[in-house]
Amino acid sequence: MKKTARELLKKELGYCNIKLTEEKVNSLLLYLQFLQQENKTINLTSITNTEDIIRKHFIDSLLFGRCLNWKYIKKLIDVGTGAGFPGIPLKILNPDIDITLVEAKRKKVEFLKRLVIKLNLKQVKIVNERVEKLGKLKLFRFEYDAAVARALAILPVLCEYCLPLVHVGGVVIAGKGPQMSEGELEQGRKAALELGGRLHSIENLLLPGNVGKRKLIVIKKVKPTPKQYPRKIGKPSKFPLK
Repeated sequence: MKKTARELLKKELGYCNIKLTEEKVNSLLLYLQFLQQENKTINLTSITNTEDIIRKHFIDSLLFGRCLNWKYIKKLIDVGTGAGFPGIPLKILNPDIDITLVEAKRKKVEFLKRLVIKLNLKQVKIVNERVEKLGKLKLFRFEYDAAVARALAILPVLCEYCLPLVHVGGVVIAGKGPQMSEGELEQGRKAALELGGRLHSIENLLLPGNVGKRKLIVIKKVKPTPKQYPRKIGKPSKFPLK
């Protein structure tokens, strides 16, 4: 017999040893329903069936929590959040954090605003802006305990996007697929050093349901990012640091 969305979600949470209260499970299920409904009229995600959303979006996002020491994480920023991943599942996991969701596409931003109301989430800021601009603004630069990004860009570009946003002692966590090469990792390591970071650890994960592998790259901020970074909009992606 096919499992209900609730049964499947609980099964996969158990598989990954992620403990959520019934209230938090209900929030994820409401998120699932709202995402599928809205995706019929707005192109939010190409992943549309219940099983894949639970495994490839929800579980994949919640696993970022393994690399976050919640004792020290009060302010978190999700760069290139899209339809809210990994930021919203992490906010559901730990409702006490103050979270900023950054998304450049207006339609996705409007969806996120409706979603936050639907889920009754507090302390959520949604910013419709390019991250290169935010990294230069006093309101965002060096302001966060952690920055997360999922499948957004190659590692050196992610470093330039995210490291200017976190303070010394903070962390950047980049979610990458198994296809990331050793060359990209080395380029990212060098870029991190230039930007005030240091490659701290790599966690290799297997998503449930045999849907794929993930790497979580953890970069610690060890000194202030030089003033010239991030560079102008578009430059980090066109000319990644080497």
